[in-house]
Amino acid sequence: MNKLHHLRRALHQTILGLGIALFSLTSVAYGTSLPLASKDSNEIPSSTVDCQAAFYKEAYEGAFATLGGVTFHNFSEGDYSSINWDFGDGTSSSENAATVSHLYTESGIYEVSLSIWDDNYSCYSYTTQTISVTTSSDPCLLSDCVYPGDADKNGKADLLDLMAIGMGFGLTGPEREDPEPMEWLGQAALNWTESTAAGINYKHFDSDGNGVIDYQDIMPILHHYSPMDGDLEYTSYNGPKISLDFEVDTVFITEDTESIITLNAGVIVGAGNKPMEDIYGMALYFDYDSTLTEAAEGVVVNYNDNCFFGGQNEVIAYGQELRNSQQTDLAITRLDGQNISGYGRVATVSFFIIIDVIDGRSEAAVPFEVPISGIKVIDKDGNIIPVSIDPKPANVVFIKESPITRVNNNPLDSQVSVFPNPVTDVINIELTGLNGEYVKVFNSLGQLIRTHNFDQTSTSISANNLSSGMYLLNIQTDKGLVNKRILVE
Repeated sequence: MNKLHHLRRALHQTILGLGIALFSLTSVAYGTSLPLASKDSNEIPSSTVDCQAAFYKEAYEGAFATLGGVTFHNFSEGDYSSINWDFGDGTSSSENAATVSHLYTESGIYEVSLSIWDDNYSCYSYTTQTISVTTSSDPCLLSDCVYPGDADKNGKADLLDLMAIGMGFGLTGPEREDPEPMEWLGQAALNWTESTAAGINYKHFDSDGNGVIDYQDIMPILHHYSPMDGDLEYTSYNGPKISLDFEVDTVFITEDTESIITLNAGVIVGAGNKPMEDIYGMALYFDYDSTLTEAAEGVVVNYNDNCFFGGQNEVIAYGQELRNSQQTDLAITRLDGQNISGYGRVATVSFFIIIDVIDGRSEAAVPFEVPISGIKVIDKDGNIIPVSIDPKPANVVFIKESPITRVNNNPLDSQVSVFPNPVTDVINIELTGLNGEYVKVFNSLGQLIRTHNFDQTSTSISANNLSSGMYLLNIQTDKGLVNKRILVE
């Protein structure tokens, strides 16, 4: 490598001194070495001679045909005696020299290979490199360029592109010439064999340009990331339902409520009577009021590795919180090229809510709504699967304790008796001068456990299914609301 470094520096200085257009140089492409007994034999000889094919290209930028073509520098090592250059345009050369020049007559992307071997075929090595030849300074005129991270060719990098990586995961193809995965610029690349149903070539899935679609291709997506956008164009009234469902619908804020609470919502795909069929990947985003969540980590998405999509080694699942855009993006894709069918909870979204912010608002009840604003579901070939989305957003209401509803400060409190307290079996409620309407039971986290109808002036509620702890009884009467706390042992 030191030898190459000094040579390239010397070439650069010479070119600048002569005032000639700057050369384009790349790092040496090293090859794979294989021992061979003969051309026509698969036998491995008992002794081999080490050799390794290696070369780099040197080319003027601009119109190659008028400036003399491309020069290839042979840096191969070992005791080889024969050589073959395949220039990728249907021509070849067996010239065994330190440099070989070739004139390309047409613009294009070419895969150049170099093979070396000795006379006895006791060693053999080859290497390939992709080069671009154009009479224009714009390499994207040769073919549709790859923008690292934009696998679906929509002009941006987002979690929709993650599904494309899942579609092609593990496949290989030609490497990009001089890939720049962390630069958002069009990069010429040879087409791969595979294309999606929509006609997108799989070369766009190879974000880092190393010739294989793998986990490393996620990094350019995240590096160039933009929030998902669009609408619910991929929905159908009759499609399997996808929803975001909170585990509670009401949170009652009392003086004992923690300063930050966690609201969990499940991402539910399909149902028992209408499962999702032949699904491979899904990407969605939902909006939320980020002013109510923690600044450092307000939303966390956890994949359910027990769901029908598959275990953690069978999928890529990723959630991207975008606080400034007040949205969170989520994508899940399989990796094995096989569709899957099923239903159930595939992920849990946790919102970390700041209670002081809610308590500081003037409203007695503060809603927290989270609508699914965009979604795309595909099969293994990239075909779109229509799904159904509930038009009503997932919703939780925060009810604040006020001077009227606060426990022990309500003038109606003396007219409501709750006993025994603590309780083990049955909660008894008796009213004096009041008629009851219903009772809501909340746990210590403010989660609504059950609603119980009242029998005019008295009622009883079984505590057998309540775990030990403190509970709040929200007792609605014909004269107002009364709150009582009770301990279940």
